[in-house]
Amino acid sequence: MGNDVVGDVHLGDWGLQMGLIITELEDRGELEKPFTISELEEIYPFASKKAKEKDEAGNLVNEEYANRAKEKHLKASAG
Repeated sequence: MGNDVVGDVHLGDWGLQMGLIITELEDRGELEKPFTISELEEIYPFASKKAKEKDEAGNLVNEEYANRAKEKHLKASAG
């Protein structure tokens, strides 16, 4: 009690998280622009939510976006 706690966005591997970040930066036209940790803390949760968003019927709203992120992940994983 009384301790300060710091929240953290943990990116534990170079998997789908990196694909989501790359895809979002491409969509923003900012892939070549340096970004800060603070910006990353906004970019990743935004991209993750966007990729998972579903309509009332349970269909992905941004399926093309999610698929592009998966393709980026697979390409990076393949070397």
